[in-house]
Amino acid sequence: MAPLLERAPTEPRLRFSDGAVRISQPGSDGARLDQIAALSQITAALWRGEGQLNVALTSVPPTIRPETLAGLGIVELVAEGRSDFNGSAAHRIQNIRAGAAQTDGVLLAPGAAFSFNQHVGAINARNGFTEGYAIIQGRTQLEWGGGVCQVSTTVFRAAFWAGVPIMERNQYSLRIRWYGVYEPIGMDAAIFTGPGGYDLGFVNDTGSWLLMQTEVDVRRTRLTSAQ
Repeated sequence: MAPLLERAPTEPRLRFSDGAVRISQPGSDGARLDQIAALSQITAALWRGEGQLNVALTSVPPTIRPETLAGLGIVELVAEGRSDFNGSAAHRIQNIRAGAAQTDGVLLAPGAAFSFNQHVGAINARNGFTEGYAIIQGRTQLEWGGGVCQVSTTVFRAAFWAGVPIMERNQYSLRIRWYGVYEPIGMDAAIFTGPGGYDLGFVNDTGSWLLMQTEVDVRRTRLTSAQ
Protein backbone atom coordinates (compact mmCIF):
# COMPACT_ATOMS: atom_id res chain seq x y z
CA MET A 1 0.00 0.00 0.00
CA ALA A 2 2.88 2.37 0.75
CA PRO A 3 3.68 3.45 -2.85
CA LEU A 4 -0.02 4.06 -3.53
CA LEU A 5 -0.42 6.31 -0.49
CA GLU A 6 2.83 8.24 -0.84
CA ARG A 7 2.51 11.87 -1.95
CA ALA A 8 5.58 13.99 -2.62
CA PRO A 9 5.71 17.47 -1.07
CA THR A 10 5.39 20.51 -3.32
CA GLU A 11 8.43 22.76 -3.10
CA PRO A 12 7.81 26.51 -2.78
CA ARG A 13 8.65 29.07 -5.45
CA LEU A 14 11.38 31.53 -4.51
CA ARG A 15 12.37 35.10 -5.35
CA PHE A 16 15.79 36.75 -5.08
CA SER A 17 15.76 40.50 -4.51
CA ASP A 18 17.71 43.05 -2.49
CA GLY A 19 20.45 40.51 -1.89
CA ALA A 20 18.22 37.92 -0.22
CA VAL A 21 16.09 34.97 -1.28
CA ARG A 22 12.49 34.71 -0.08
CA ILE A 23 9.54 32.38 -0.55
CA SER A 24 7.17 33.93 -3.10
CA GLN A 25 4.71 31.03 -3.30
CA PRO A 26 4.44 28.55 -0.40
CA GLY A 27 4.85 24.84 -0.89
CA SER A 28 2.79 22.09 0.68
CA ASP A 29 3.45 18.99 2.75
CA GLY A 30 3.53 15.54 1.29
CA ALA A 31 2.66 12.30 3.04
CA ARG A 32 4.00 8.79 3.47
CA LEU A 33 2.94 5.63 5.25
CA ASP A 34 4.87 4.66 8.37
CA GLN A 35 5.12 1.00 7.38
CA ILE A 36 6.30 -0.32 10.76
CA ALA A 37 3.50 1.43 12.64
CA ALA A 38 0.93 0.43 9.99
CA LEU A 39 1.98 -3.23 10.18
CA SER A 40 1.48 -3.19 13.93
CA GLN A 41 -1.96 -1.56 13.56
CA ILE A 42 -3.07 -4.00 10.87
CA THR A 43 -1.90 -7.04 12.83
CA ALA A 44 -3.74 -5.88 15.95
CA ALA A 45 -6.90 -5.19 13.93
CA LEU A 46 -6.82 -8.66 12.40
CA TRP A 47 -6.53 -10.29 15.84
CA ARG A 48 -9.54 -8.26 16.97
CA GLY A 49 -11.47 -9.33 13.89
CA GLU A 50 -11.95 -5.79 12.62
CA GLY A 51 -12.75 -5.47 8.93
CA GLN A 52 -11.86 -1.81 8.55
CA LEU A 53 -8.95 0.28 9.79
CA ASN A 54 -7.90 3.91 9.43
CA VAL A 55 -4.13 4.10 9.02
CA ALA A 56 -2.51 7.47 9.76
CA LEU A 57 -0.04 8.99 7.30
CA THR A 58 3.13 10.81 8.30
CA SER A 59 3.54 14.37 7.05
CA VAL A 60 6.59 15.07 4.85
CA PRO A 61 7.53 18.77 4.70
CA PRO A 62 9.13 20.38 1.62
CA THR A 63 12.93 20.45 1.51
CA ILE A 64 12.85 24.24 1.19
CA ARG A 65 11.38 26.00 4.22
CA PRO A 66 11.96 29.45 5.79
CA GLU A 67 14.54 27.98 8.15
CA THR A 68 16.51 26.33 5.29
CA LEU A 69 16.70 29.33 2.93
CA ALA A 70 20.01 30.62 4.31
CA GLY A 71 21.71 27.32 3.54
CA LEU A 72 20.93 27.44 -0.18
CA GLY A 73 23.86 29.77 -0.92
CA ILE A 74 21.94 31.89 -3.42
CA VAL A 75 23.74 35.22 -3.23
CA GLU A 76 24.34 36.53 -6.76
CA LEU A 77 23.32 36.45 -10.42
CA VAL A 78 25.01 33.68 -12.43
CA ALA A 79 23.70 34.49 -15.91
CA GLU A 80 20.82 36.18 -17.71
CA GLY A 81 18.98 35.57 -20.96
CA ARG A 82 16.85 38.13 -22.78
CA SER A 83 14.50 38.24 -25.74
CA ASP A 84 12.18 40.81 -27.29
CA PHE A 85 8.52 40.29 -28.26
CA ASN A 86 7.80 43.70 -29.79
CA GLY A 87 4.87 43.52 -32.23
CA SER A 88 3.47 40.28 -30.80
CA ALA A 89 -0.28 39.73 -30.95
CA ALA A 90 -2.29 39.70 -27.72
CA HIS A 91 -2.64 35.91 -27.71
CA ARG A 92 1.13 35.50 -28.05
CA ILE A 93 1.81 37.87 -25.15
CA GLN A 94 -0.70 35.97 -23.02
CA ASN A 95 1.11 32.69 -23.70
CA ILE A 96 4.48 34.28 -22.96
CA ARG A 97 3.19 35.51 -19.62
CA ALA A 98 1.64 32.13 -18.80
CA GLY A 99 4.84 30.26 -19.66
CA ALA A 100 6.95 32.71 -17.67
CA ALA A 101 4.70 32.26 -14.63
CA GLN A 102 5.11 28.49 -14.79
CA THR A 103 8.92 28.67 -14.83
CA ASP A 104 9.46 31.57 -12.42
CA GLY A 105 10.89 30.76 -8.99
CA VAL A 106 11.96 27.21 -9.85
CA LEU A 107 14.80 25.94 -7.67
CA LEU A 108 17.27 23.31 -8.92
CA ALA A 109 19.33 21.26 -6.51
CA PRO A 110 23.02 20.62 -7.27
CA GLY A 111 23.20 17.96 -9.97
CA ALA A 112 19.46 18.17 -10.76
CA ALA A 113 18.16 18.15 -14.33
CA PHE A 114 15.73 20.77 -15.62
CA SER A 115 13.01 19.92 -18.13
CA PHE A 116 11.12 22.87 -19.58
CA ASN A 117 8.14 20.74 -20.58
CA GLN A 118 7.86 19.28 -17.10
CA HIS A 119 7.88 22.67 -15.41
CA VAL A 120 5.64 24.49 -17.89
CA GLY A 121 3.00 21.82 -17.30
CA ALA A 122 -0.17 21.40 -19.33
CA ILE A 123 -0.59 23.97 -22.10
CA ASN A 124 -4.25 24.73 -21.45
CA ALA A 125 -6.62 27.44 -20.26
CA ARG A 126 -6.34 26.31 -16.65
CA ASN A 127 -2.66 27.31 -16.67
CA GLY A 128 -3.40 30.62 -18.37
CA PHE A 129 -2.65 29.67 -21.98
CA THR A 130 -4.70 30.39 -25.09
CA GLU A 131 -4.58 29.42 -28.76
CA GLY A 132 -2.00 31.13 -30.94
CA TYR A 133 0.07 30.51 -34.02
CA ALA A 134 2.93 28.03 -33.66
CA ILE A 135 5.33 26.25 -36.04
CA ILE A 136 4.24 22.62 -36.40
CA GLN A 137 6.13 20.41 -38.87
CA GLY A 138 7.46 23.43 -40.73
CA ARG A 139 4.12 25.23 -41.00
CA THR A 140 2.39 27.88 -38.90
CA GLN A 141 -0.97 26.86 -37.48
CA LEU A 142 -3.19 27.55 -34.51
CA GLU A 143 -2.04 25.66 -31.44
CA TRP A 144 -2.54 26.01 -27.70
CA GLY A 145 0.35 27.98 -26.25
CA GLY A 146 1.58 29.48 -29.52
CA GLY A 147 4.46 31.77 -28.55
CA VAL A 148 5.53 29.90 -25.41
CA CYS A 149 8.77 29.02 -27.20
CA GLN A 150 9.79 32.62 -26.53
CA VAL A 151 10.05 31.54 -22.89
CA SER A 152 12.02 28.35 -23.62
CA THR A 153 14.35 30.36 -25.87
CA THR A 154 14.98 32.91 -23.12
CA VAL A 155 15.56 30.21 -20.49
CA PHE A 156 17.98 28.47 -22.87
CA ARG A 157 19.97 31.67 -23.28
CA ALA A 158 20.36 32.02 -19.51
CA ALA A 159 21.47 28.39 -19.21
CA PHE A 160 23.88 28.80 -22.14
CA TRP A 161 25.56 31.83 -20.58
CA ALA A 162 25.63 30.09 -17.20
CA GLY A 163 27.76 27.40 -18.84
CA VAL A 164 25.68 24.45 -17.63
CA PRO A 165 25.46 21.29 -19.80
CA ILE A 166 22.59 21.49 -22.28
CA MET A 167 21.02 18.03 -22.53
CA GLU A 168 18.39 18.83 -25.18
CA ARG A 169 17.86 21.84 -27.38
CA ASN A 170 15.98 21.99 -30.68
CA GLN A 171 16.24 24.83 -33.17
CA TYR A 172 13.37 26.29 -35.16
CA SER A 173 12.66 25.11 -38.67
CA LEU A 174 11.95 28.75 -39.61
CA ARG A 175 13.68 31.95 -38.57
CA ILE A 176 11.70 34.01 -36.06
CA ARG A 177 12.42 37.73 -36.11
CA TRP A 178 11.86 38.14 -32.36
CA TYR A 179 14.78 35.83 -31.60
CA GLY A 180 17.30 37.89 -33.57
CA VAL A 181 17.20 40.66 -30.95
CA TYR A 182 19.90 40.59 -28.22
CA GLU A 183 21.39 37.35 -29.56
CA PRO A 184 22.41 36.08 -33.04
CA ILE A 185 20.45 33.50 -35.02
CA GLY A 186 20.90 30.05 -33.48
CA MET A 187 20.26 31.08 -29.89
CA ASP A 188 16.71 29.75 -29.87
CA ALA A 189 15.08 26.68 -28.33
CA ALA A 190 11.84 25.26 -29.69
CA ILE A 191 9.63 23.03 -27.55
CA PHE A 192 6.48 21.03 -28.20
CA THR A 193 4.61 19.20 -25.45
CA GLY A 194 2.36 17.14 -27.74
CA PRO A 195 2.93 13.60 -29.07
CA GLY A 196 6.39 13.24 -30.55
CA GLY A 197 7.33 16.53 -28.93
CA TYR A 198 10.68 17.94 -27.99
CA ASP A 199 12.03 19.61 -24.90
CA LEU A 200 14.65 21.96 -23.52
CA GLY A 201 16.79 20.36 -20.85
CA PHE A 202 19.94 21.14 -18.92
CA VAL A 203 21.73 20.03 -15.75
CA ASN A 204 22.73 22.18 -12.79
CA ASP A 205 26.41 21.27 -12.48
CA THR A 206 27.36 24.42 -10.56
CA GLY A 207 27.72 22.53 -7.28
CA SER A 208 25.21 24.90 -5.66
CA TRP A 209 21.47 25.47 -5.67
CA LEU A 210 20.29 27.37 -8.75
CA LEU A 211 17.24 29.64 -8.75
CA MET A 212 15.44 30.53 -11.98
CA GLN A 213 13.54 33.82 -12.27
CA THR A 214 11.52 34.83 -15.31
CA GLU A 215 10.15 38.32 -15.78
CA VAL A 216 7.87 39.80 -18.45
CA ASP A 217 8.17 43.55 -19.08
CA VAL A 218 5.18 44.34 -21.29
CA ARG A 219 5.98 48.05 -21.54
CA ARG A 220 9.47 47.40 -22.94
CA THR A 221 8.37 44.14 -24.64
CA ARG A 222 11.23 42.33 -22.97
CA LEU A 223 11.40 38.83 -21.48
CA THR A 224 14.21 38.08 -19.04
CA SER A 225 15.33 34.79 -17.52
CA ALA A 226 17.88 34.97 -14.70
CA GLN A 227 19.76 32.18 -12.94
